[in-house]
Amino acid sequence: MKYFVGPIMLLLLLNGLGTGKSNRKLGVTLSVIYHAFILSLLIFRGYCLTQAFSVGKILIWMGKIFSLTLWWLVHARMEKISSLIGQPCILKSSKDIRDNERILQISRIAVATVIIVTFIIPAGRTLRFFILSNAAQSCFPNFLSDYKQLRIGIHFIYEFADMHVSSTLMYAISIFYTQYCFSFSQCLKDAHLPVDQVRKLYRKSFQVFAEFEDVLSVLVFILFTVFFCKFFLMIFVFTYSFKYNEAFFITPYILYFISYLLAAIAIVLSADDIQNILNKFHRIEYIISNNSGKPKLFSALNSRHVGKCVDPEQLVLTGWGMFVVHKPLLLSMATWLFTYAAIIIQYYYTPPEWD
Repeated sequence: MKYFVGPIMLLLLLNGLGTGKSNRKLGVTLSVIYHAFILSLLIFRGYCLTQAFSVGKILIWMGKIFSLTLWWLVHARMEKISSLIGQPCILKSSKDIRDNERILQISRIAVATVIIVTFIIPAGRTLRFFILSNAAQSCFPNFLSDYKQLRIGIHFIYEFADMHVSSTLMYAISIFYTQYCFSFSQCLKDAHLPVDQVRKLYRKSFQVFAEFEDVLSVLVFILFTVFFCKFFLMIFVFTYSFKYNEAFFITPYILYFISYLLAAIAIVLSADDIQNILNKFHRIEYIISNNSGKPKLFSALNSRHVGKCVDPEQLVLTGWGMFVVHKPLLLSMATWLFTYAAIIIQYYYTPPEWD
């Protein structure tokens, strides 16, 4: 499954991860830059909180803590992640080359999109700072107020650092998770095998599945925690913009919102697909175990007997055991977003009256 990892490793490299022994110095340098960015942002956001308390600033500060936590979790799991990457496709077919090229192309497009967005959003925010200087961060340092052009450059560096530490690693893990699930499912689809090979494929696939869940489960939990914090923050941003008619203010946040939403949907759909496939394999193993073992050909995905057997215990991908990553999760997220959006909008437009 190494064919789709190259572009994703570039995103990890930008965060000082996955460099290996040959590029250890580069990895250390980039990890120091990453930590310098994130510690500076934590100090700055802490200063902002001392100037004026708000829920939005708390959420932004928490987002940086989650990003730092995610970095160290990935760093601690890089050896296991490399082991997952080294897993060969457990089923070879004539479609391998075509499928591999398609998966690699998707990875390249996704990584290129992330890199472009990482520069576009800071540029958009800096442009807003240049056009509407009074709308800039209220706690943004003003010691360079006499040098507007220099302030713009510093503001871009600040926005780029904020975008880089908040999103680049998160997108890298999201793309890796999605592409691994998709690649795994492609290895298993349309498999017509003799009974003995089905048993062998069954054992190997669940071994890889269990390892994948063990390594990435906690990372998925952190990812979705970040998603919820970001969505909650964006609800505040949107309501503020609509209330004060600052449409230009929300343009970068709309791109932010779309990118996070697409990442969450891609993770859920890819995880749901591989879980459905492996549950069907589990049912087929149940069928084989309860038959005489006559030499038949079984289709891993299209067996007529699949729907007739007893449904065994579900095999699932989770977020650290807190929730199952499957399609109903999207419905839960949508319900949560609409509910809190309605509450926050009502609060902003009809504040409580005190006697």
